[in-house]
Amino acid sequence: MILLNDYAQYLKQNELDNLVAIYINNILAHKVPIDKINAPNHEPDIHQQCKSEIENLLAAFSTGKALDIVKTRLQEWKQMKILEIEDNTVEFTDLLNLFTSQKLSLVKLIPNYTQDVLTSVNLMEALVVYYKEVNELAFNIIREIELNERKIRIETEEKYHDLFDNASDLVHLCAPDGSILYVNKSWSETLGYKKEELIGKSIYNYINPAENESFIQYRQSVLKGTEDKVGRNTIFISKNGNQIITEGFVSCKFQNGKPEYTRAILKNVTEKKKQEERLKFYNQQLVEREENLSQLIKNAPDAIIVMSQDHEIILWNTKAEYIFGWSSEEVVGKYLPDIIIPPELRILHVQGMERYLKTGETRVLNKTVEVMGLKKSGEPLFISLTISKSTREGKLIFTSFLRDTTVQKNNALELERKRIQLEHTINELEQYAWLTSHDLKEPLRKIIIFSDSVLHKFKLQLPEKVNSYLEKINRSAHRMNRLIEAILLYSNVSDDKTLYKSTDLNAVTDEVLEDIEMLIKTNQAQINIGRLPVLKAIPVQMHQLFQNLLINAIKYQQPGTQPVINIASIIVDDHYQISIEDNGLGFDDKYATKIFEVFQRLSHDNKYEGTGIGLALCKKIVETHNGRIYATSIINQGSKFFIELPLH
Repeated sequence: MILLNDYAQYLKQNELDNLVAIYINNILAHKVPIDKINAPNHEPDIHQQCKSEIENLLAAFSTGKALDIVKTRLQEWKQMKILEIEDNTVEFTDLLNLFTSQKLSLVKLIPNYTQDVLTSVNLMEALVVYYKEVNELAFNIIREIELNERKIRIETEEKYHDLFDNASDLVHLCAPDGSILYVNKSWSETLGYKKEELIGKSIYNYINPAENESFIQYRQSVLKGTEDKVGRNTIFISKNGNQIITEGFVSCKFQNGKPEYTRAILKNVTEKKKQEERLKFYNQQLVEREENLSQLIKNAPDAIIVMSQDHEIILWNTKAEYIFGWSSEEVVGKYLPDIIIPPELRILHVQGMERYLKTGETRVLNKTVEVMGLKKSGEPLFISLTISKSTREGKLIFTSFLRDTTVQKNNALELERKRIQLEHTINELEQYAWLTSHDLKEPLRKIIIFSDSVLHKFKLQLPEKVNSYLEKINRSAHRMNRLIEAILLYSNVSDDKTLYKSTDLNAVTDEVLEDIEMLIKTNQAQINIGRLPVLKAIPVQMHQLFQNLLINAIKYQQPGTQPVINIASIIVDDHYQISIEDNGLGFDDKYATKIFEVFQRLSHDNKYEGTGIGLALCKKIVETHNGRIYATSIINQGSKFFIELPLH
């Protein structure tokens, strides 16, 4: 009882509200009429009733008078049962369920009280012994009641036939040969037969075949006059094949010394037996869980260290041995700060513990933090740390889950350094591209202006060969200008999140069609557009994307063929898939990746103007929007471009 006393004190001080909540759940699950059981207390609600019940139980454990209180309660119940107070009568199974609910609630919080397997097992055994004594007291009381009821029924059974018929117990009368003379309503309803289906049939037909022989022998001994003072469990088989477990006595009515009939008054304890089996299962599971927990801690992939509030190491698992280089035998019982905390940080650790014990203020509890640790060799390491608290024997203990993140941390630092370096390089390249392109545009603009002017004003005065050279210079200058514009456009594609807004691609394509209206009319192109989605995007970039793809689809057409372009959209998994299909020249599929590279052109025919940047720009825009673009094609049959953009 000392262990139960300590456990009760712990629960009262630390887990009272939690225990009450668990107890209420068990009470409700077992359908215990707590309001009837505690009716004399006149508590206002179930929570208060359950709280009073738990407080009284813990106080009784603390004083060692728990069994005395149970005896008093059972005697009160016995008196109520004998008086048959209808509104307040509590069934015996209700009391058993009450005790079962108490036990399950107390068992559930054992892991919070102690992590020590031996202590848990001893505490479990103490609870089992206590509730075994409680059940024995309860069964003694019910035996007294049932014996008393049996004597009364023997003397007045004819007078109270109607009472039997409406009793909650299962009652049957059988002739000496076992044929059924009478069954009450509960017997009939429980087994699922109508009374007329049972009368005249042998009682042995409804006994579980596995114990039929033993029941026959039991009944024969009763017919010979042997008085059953203990009772027995009997399993009947219902009409639907279910097993109905009963508990009670079979007695015999003698007339002139000869057996006239036997009578049985049985309780349906099927649910009670199931609960007992469940309790047995839960107890077994608890033991197994403790064993599993021990193995999990020992073999956990993270280091697990348990420390007292005095900084003493209580537990040090295998992974902790591997990470820090200390064996469990070397460190258990030692002062933790001296083992794994760098000297310059030890005072902060101690101050943090002192602050928590005085004020409850914590900066690391139940959080994952990055700290520095120290190996046995003196080598520092980065640690990812999470700490939780519990109690043992009334004192705080702290469980730390640690992971060596040295490699990841160093990799992250190196990655960040390279990211910053790459970002700096990209910015420099973009600035260089912009400045170079901008600086090239001015002399190029003068070349175009002067060559245009010479060709316009002096074409007829110059030799034909000079005119030819000037025209080539002019065309090259215009191509160079378009190339510079494309480079500027490519380098200025931004992924600035502030530019994203809800973008209707239907409106975007309408604007593109308006912009390239002359190109469409000139080539007599037929463009069919299905319903396109509305998504978060940078509108100007979506406009550039569709414009480039449509211009390409119209431009690269087979001579004498009307361009037909189909645009459609579907949802595939977590993204929109937009397709743009044409009936143009197509290309060899082996170039499906190359076409999206900068300055890559599959056609070198001068009649197809281009810079080699259009599809590269499309790829950059799509990837900026966390999507991808790819194409399939058949030469002289057309191409199909696919754009995949995320739903969110």
